[in-house]
Amino acid sequence: MRGMSWYVNYLANTLRRKYGVLGRVAARYVKAGFSVRVLKDVVVAQGRGVKYVITAAENPKEAVRLGSRVIEVAGKLGGVPVVALYGRARWGPIIGELRGIGVRVKLVRG
Repeated sequence: MRGMSWYVNYLANTLRRKYGVLGRVAARYVKAGFSVRVLKDVVVAQGRGVKYVITAAENPKEAVRLGSRVIEVAGKLGGVPVVALYGRARWGPIIGELRGIGVRVKLVRG
């Protein structure tokens, strides 16, 4: 993007290479201006007065399990739980389940 510092682009590319799908999600938050830490299976993005605890699901079977896991971690860290649904799968019923248990949902398509 024009006007973005070279370091932000470098950091985003490094996250993508090192962490795969979770890194792609983290890179989007870095480019949006958040400070990002990658823990074992979650990303903590902090900035603009809010802290997000994010995990990424690639298939619908694991999405609800990851949703309950991110709620637990977000409770410990004091953040807002977010599940990034990655890919072009049919996420319709899964989105309703995740919102029902109190998780924010983001769709990431590549």
